[in-house]
Amino acid sequence: MINATFYTYSHINKYHETLMQTRLEQSIIVTGGSRGIGAEIVKLCTQAGYDVCFTYQQQRDKAVALVEHCHAHSGKAVSVQADSNVPSDMARVFHSAQQLSPLYGLVNNVGITSPIQPFHLTDEATLRHVFDVNVISTMLMSQHAIRYWLQHQLAGNIVNISSIAAKTGSPNEYVHY
Repeated sequence: MINATFYTYSHINKYHETLMQTRLEQSIIVTGGSRGIGAEIVKLCTQAGYDVCFTYQQQRDKAVALVEHCHAHSGKAVSVQADSNVPSDMARVFHSAQQLSPLYGLVNNVGITSPIQPFHLTDEATLRHVFDVNVISTMLMSQHAIRYWLQHQLAGNIVNISSIAAKTGSPNEYVHY
């Protein structure tokens, strides 16, 4: 069975409680895991006993510091510099996670916004980039995970993180977010 759920920041504690009750020696992939909510998810997963493979795009120093933090607290984590819109990068992420232990979960946390401006002034390239990162990459990562689980006849879980801005919005802002 494969589960897919959408979570906002307010669900993180409930998600942590679920992880604490789950079997260990399995790996979890966290996209966008080097800072913010992603880094906290990485810490919670390693504290719960999971091996974690997380992605980062630019800030290598933060990724290295997070791996060191996890190792210092008896966690097992690796970071992979990856662009969520590059198929070969996604394949490297899954390969790295599988080197740790069987894949148990995928946390799609990567996301971007664009400069705040009235929606009618947002150009097509910006719209496409935001959708590619926030929607398309999430679906492609999920497909990779599902294929892995089906191939290995395993169950797995997918958690999709979103911002509260996706629900609340703001006049002239975040329409495409």
